[in-house]
Amino acid sequence: CAQPCPAVPAVSQPRVWQEVPLTLQLLFLDGEEAFGDWSVTDSLYGARHLAATMAARGHPAGSELAAMVSGDRGT
Repeated sequence: CAQPCPAVPAVSQPRVWQEVPLTLQLLFLDGEEAFGDWSVTDSLYGARHLAATMAARGHPAGSELAAMVSGDRGT
């Protein structure tokens, strides 16, 4: 499934970020299915886990994501 992201062309222009010492990371996460009742934590476990992991590790300038980790054990 592909979906256009209108923000990408705007921030991909070098002049926009010339003076800002940071990078932009776009994450597209699919949610889990809720069974029974939908709660505030359904669909967010993976996103919250990733945010906590990234905050704990830190990412120095020039670092790259080396591997994609999936919670899906079926593949």
